[in-house]
Amino acid sequence: MRKVIRAAFQGSFAFALVVPLLIGILSFQINRSLVENQDAIMRGQEVLTGLDELLIEMLEAESAARGFVIAGEKYFQDPYYLTTQVNATVARLRTLLSDNPKQRQQLDSLSALIAEKLAFHRGMIELRRSSGEQAAVQLFLTGRGQVLRDEIQDRVDAMGDEETRVLSDRTTAARRASDRSVLTLVVGSV
Repeated sequence: MRKVIRAAFQGSFAFALVVPLLIGILSFQINRSLVENQDAIMRGQEVLTGLDELLIEMLEAESAARGFVIAGEKYFQDPYYLTTQVNATVARLRTLLSDNPKQRQQLDSLSALIAEKLAFHRGMIELRRSSGEQAAVQLFLTGRGQVLRDEIQDRVDAMGDEETRVLSDRTTAARRASDRSVLTLVVGSV
């Protein structure tokens, strides 16, 4: 009889030690998952912001090139030549998208379009300098700049849509992890 009581007591004691330990391990894993999801959500929001900034920077470069073609004033070149921000934004996006090969591939394709668009602007500026306003306007009227702008816009929109989808998935995962955390705490306190 003593052996049975001792075994029951030892089993209860072991159970009392193991349950909180398991709850602690589960809570740790769930909280780590929450933190990782929160970091991923913040990265996704930074990607969306970076894509918006990239479009703004490209429009500023386009406006500056057009202004120079029309007015021939050096003042309009300054924003164009400050488009090193474009490269910095692309580099920041590349870092933020390090966990998403599909998006990085899209970014590589977008970078090529951006380089072509900036080269087009550079060509308009150089043509304005060397051959005058009319020659630069003729290049502008080819419509190539508009085609490139539309392609860039489409690519940025597609990347934004994909990032929004990924962000939604991560938000759902964070909610599930939060629900599991609450459930673990409730069950553990009983």
